[in-house]
Amino acid sequence: MPAVIASDAFAFGVGRHDVISALFVHSSGYGLFRESKLCAFALCRRFGRGDVIGPAVAANDEDAIAVVRPHVLEHDGVFLRLDTHREDGDPLSASLYRERVTLVPTEHSGVAHEPAHD
Repeated sequence: MPAVIASDAFAFGVGRHDVISALFVHSSGYGLFRESKLCAFALCRRFGRGDVIGPAVAANDEDAIAVVRPHVLEHDGVFLRLDTHREDGDPLSASLYRERVTLVPTEHSGVAHEPAHD
């Protein structure tokens, strides 16, 4: 969990230790590792009339698809929401639209901070 918390803080520009810790209790998750280092992750949980994927953190579209797609495949026929700051037509959205996922634009700081090192 520390690697997820650090990656989330780097991606969103603010530490959310308590939020991520709480989400872990109620979420399933996928992570992408290279040489034992977390490169991307996506959590998914019940939300409203279906489920929501998020947070999802990845350095590029391919890694994002690798950790989001398994959630999409597990939720066939179920309302599934993915909050994203990406615009329609990008590779992630195009890939997921084929799976019938509702994408919801979100606000973000746009400022990335290096994760804290112990």
